[in-house]
Amino acid sequence: MSIRPTQKPPAQATTAQIHHHDAVDIDALILQRMQTTLGLVGTDQAIATGYEIILDRLAEMQSLSQSGDMPGIVTRSDAVGALGQAISMITLRLVAEDVHTCALRGESAALSATLARLERVVDRSVMTLWEL
Repeated sequence: MSIRPTQKPPAQATTAQIHHHDAVDIDALILQRMQTTLGLVGTDQAIATGYEIILDRLAEMQSLSQSGDMPGIVTRSDAVGALGQAISMITLRLVAEDVHTCALRGESAALSATLARLERVVDRSVMTLWEL
């Protein structure tokens, strides 16, 4: 995350814009095993399917967060973490564990921030995989 000052016209004060840069780790060994077992096309399909499922679970967690269903978030964050691990998205698994911890503790503010980070990490992880 970086903060860059933004210059405004003289009548207004200078403000800051926050830009998040979530680096992601991909497990090359898992990816290699997937490619050996499934082939390149099969690996791409598995990643695409996993991405769709993760997005569905993320949407469910956002909704559950609004209703305060912490056990539901715990269950879905575990599923997201396991799926992320299975398709080589290590950072995603770690952030899903953080979501799990926030939900278990009932820390709503931290949960909201961590869910937002999970969303960014999901997108960055998939982009990183497609670039390989």
